[in-house]
Amino acid sequence: MAFAGCMGTIVADIIAVIVLQWNMRGHGSIPSPDITAHQVLTCFGNLALAYGAAIVVPDLQREHSEPQRMPRVVVITILFISGFFVAIALAGYTAGGCQLSGNILYSIVSTSDPLGLAPLGFTADRGAVVMAYLFMQMHISIAFSTLMMPPFFMAERLVLGMHQSPEIVRFNGEHDQANVDLDMEIQEKRSYMQSSTPMDPANRQVSASSLVEKAEGRMSHLRVALEFGEEITEEQLNEPYRKNPLRYMALRICIIAILVVIAVLARKRFLDLQDFTGATAHTTSCLLMPLIIYMRVSWKSMTIFDKGASIICIVVCAFTGCYVMIHAGEHLFAPSDDDTLFPYCEEEFMNEPYYIRNNSTN
Repeated sequence: MAFAGCMGTIVADIIAVIVLQWNMRGHGSIPSPDITAHQVLTCFGNLALAYGAAIVVPDLQREHSEPQRMPRVVVITILFISGFFVAIALAGYTAGGCQLSGNILYSIVSTSDPLGLAPLGFTADRGAVVMAYLFMQMHISIAFSTLMMPPFFMAERLVLGMHQSPEIVRFNGEHDQANVDLDMEIQEKRSYMQSSTPMDPANRQVSASSLVEKAEGRMSHLRVALEFGEEITEEQLNEPYRKNPLRYMALRICIIAILVVIAVLARKRFLDLQDFTGATAHTTSCLLMPLIIYMRVSWKSMTIFDKGASIICIVVCAFTGCYVMIHAGEHLFAPSDDDTLFPYCEEEFMNEPYYIRNNSTN
């Protein structure tokens, strides 16, 4: 499903780029933007919103057999997202210049008058516009259903008391010393385990690599449950939802209703809402907290390079997120009357398209 959502946004943006390039063909030199530090910093909200998928989607789709490799998965995902952003931005910029909208779909059709001229002064093929927006709607629907799973789970735990974790048992030196001795014995016999397939303490045959990973604390919770504990059945997974299902259904509907009300109220400020969400919720939960927790857990084993890079990322993301949050919040909660059509351009290109193609010519 996540792959379908990814392909939805890719196809939608490709259609939008083709429509834009076709209707702007024959244009002269594009107007360059009036670049300021403010414009560069305000891009962070949109990027943070997209980068959130790099944290949430891999974790939801499957639990990695070697959790210590998850940072590599996240980095590769973020690089892929960044490359896609740059490709779409360059493809659109070569046609629209500084007059390109923050969302390329807004450049091929006017949201205030969908049947009228686009902001860049052309009338796009209606079928292409509909297809682009349909594919983007598919992406949004799938992304919404995917990204809302963790909030649903947390709300059900906090409000309804569902999904309670097992009680944490404090270490008791007298009763648990046998387990400590057993773990030490496994550690001492590592060379033997790497060259054979022994039996685990419960007399179940498991792989040598699994025992080594378990002894070193490198095995994921999923593999521990599957190889060293009782198997998790489908009934156990669905057990919390069998009792009084109306409770969690009502809770989820209320959450969705609140989001719908917010979306309707901020429909004219969608890009600002997008930046505000990315700079606040996604920056905190998907960029700052994972790094902070990673440093808290793995500080002793991290290299100097990892520590320095993590600290720099935390400082930069925190500062930029606060800056974008304040800027987007001002536009959301105290909007101005400024109706400049192309705010990123120099004054002569702020209110009129720089090029309008004569459709009577080929």
